[in-house]
Amino acid sequence: MLGNLVRRLVNLVVLALAGYAFFALPVGRRTPWQHVVAIFSTPPAHEAAEDVQKTGADLRDRVVGEGRRAALALRDAGADAHR
Repeated sequence: MLGNLVRRLVNLVVLALAGYAFFALPVGRRTPWQHVVAIFSTPPAHEAAEDVQKTGADLRDRVVGEGRRAALALRDAGADAHR
């Protein structure tokens, strides 16, 4: 039990140090966080995000449309069975 507690505390300390390093310690001229922000702020990254958003919306529309068609088919099949 005490071993588990010590291991969790060590893990927490390591995680805290990694978080500190990611946001505070520079790697070159920027911190790793600033590098990530710079990478995802480029025009190609914005274009990729727009493409992913459009593809997701298209996929959602397809899934919803198929679901509606299936629901209508089931409703019609049920109505035919009751006749």
